[in-house]
Amino acid sequence: MKNTVIRKIGKKGKGVFAKKDFRKGEFILSIKGKSVSSAKADSMQHYYRNHICVVGDDEWALMGIPERYINHSCSPNVFDKKRRVFAMKNIKKGEELAFDYSINGPDGENWKMKCHCKSKNCRINLNGEFFSLPRKRQKQYLPYLDAWFRKKYKERIKKLR
Repeated sequence: MKNTVIRKIGKKGKGVFAKKDFRKGEFILSIKGKSVSSAKADSMQHYYRNHICVVGDDEWALMGIPERYINHSCSPNVFDKKRRVFAMKNIKKGEELAFDYSINGPDGENWKMKCHCKSKNCRINLNGEFFSLPRKRQKQYLPYLDAWFRKKYKERIKKLR
């Protein structure tokens, strides 16, 4: 946590903030949590289900601290690959870190949530499936997808042709 700090942020609860400037592509932190299968993830209590992320084909990670407090934004500034969080763009000291929770979201990932990010790109209603994103947004996110998910993306595009 030497590069980040957790702070309370009103109705959202907690968030993770940069303790220093990060350059685009720079490593920020590791996702250290235990791996579980999709079946195990589906059977978890609500609290734990809300603090997991997909890290492979049929593999989820229970997020540790501080990563479990990284909130969603429809204009994200971080992404994760191979259980490591990187800056998607330059991030200033004091700025909140935010994922787009739909990145790497597999087919059938059917959670829904109301978004309150208030960014100019806000989708208002979210679900966890990457392929529900507009095609333009999917293409923008291609460089940030994990290799296992990029393979799924290519297979999906082939089927659509």
